[in-house]
Order: sequence, then structure tokens, then C-alpha cells
Amino acid sequence: MLLVYNPVTGTHKTYVVARDRVLRESLEPDSAPLPPFRHIEEKRHRLDHLNVFLVALNAEIKFRRYFEMIQLDPPTTPLPDHVLNLMHRTMELIDLVYWEPVATKGSLGEQILAKRIAHRRKNPGRYGRPNPEENIERSSGEESEMDVGKSGAPKAYRGALWPEGTDQETRMAIGRSLMCGHG
Repeated sequence: MLLVYNPVTGTHKTYVVARDRVLRESLEPDSAPLPPFRHIEEKRHRLDHLNVFLVALNAEIKFRRYFEMIQLDPPTTPLPDHVLNLMHRTMELIDLVYWEPVATKGSLGEQILAKRIAHRRKNPGRYGRPNPEENIERSSGEESEMDVGKSGAPKAYRGALWPEGTDQETRMAIGRSLMCGHG
């Protein structure tokens, strides 16, 4: 059940999952569906502004998990085509906004990428003295104890976020894992 506030009338309306798996006013497929979302930023306090990019990112995470779930256990009643279309379009939008596209041969993107690589530092920065403990093999129990600093907080991650030579799919998987966890 979803309770939605109508700012025009000052009332609340309840929506439920109808038999056709669409949010509607009642269980019947011919009842009124949940109206489209309207973003009214000017009526919110400055600190309460909604970040539509984070809303879309959260939706993409949910939609991706839904499609992974239905591959293992398909629903008896599929979602309507217009809902599936919206889900796929949202996932495509997030790919275009948040992930750097792969440059094709001869494209402007390839030229920009070549300039970035040319301006990259030739020799990576060096840390102070090497830590001899890093070369010692540890069991998993010792490893977790060794990775915690004096304050009790984990040490900062020092390695490159995207390992050298990583393909686009792997970078996206690492990024998604950092944003929303595994699975």
C-alpha cells in the first residue's frame, strides 16, 4: 500500500498493487493508476530539495536487481509493457549519465581519451618507507585486525579505483558494488 499526499486538495490517497501489477486506487485493473511524478522544487525548503539524479540512480539499482531476480524466478503475472519500457529507459539513462562511454575508433571521445592519457603522470607517486608487514601472508582473521588503525577505523583505500586495463563492464560492476553493495 502506498499513501500519496495531494498538495492541491490537501488530502491523502491510497494506492495498491492491482491485479495487473500496476499501482492503482483499487485492486481492479480499470481503476485510476498512480499519476506521474511531478517534481515541484520551488515549494520545498532549500535544504529539502530532491536530487532527481539520486532518485534515478536508486531506481536503476532497484530495476537492475528486479531483472536479475526474475531471471531466476519469473513472476506468474509479468509487469505491463509500459512499466518495463520505463524501467529499461531509466537504466539506459543512468548508463548514459553516470558511466563514461567507450570511445569508438576515430570518434571525438577517442581523441579526448588520448589527451587524458598523454597528460597522465608518467611515474606514479611513491609512499614513504615500504611496510614489511604487507609482504607477510596473513590469515583472514589476522587481516581484518591488521587493517584497522589506532582509532578503530579501517585504513583508507590506497589502490587505484579502476585497476589498469580494466574493461568497461568490470568498472561498472566495481562502481555499482561501491554504490549499492553486492547483489
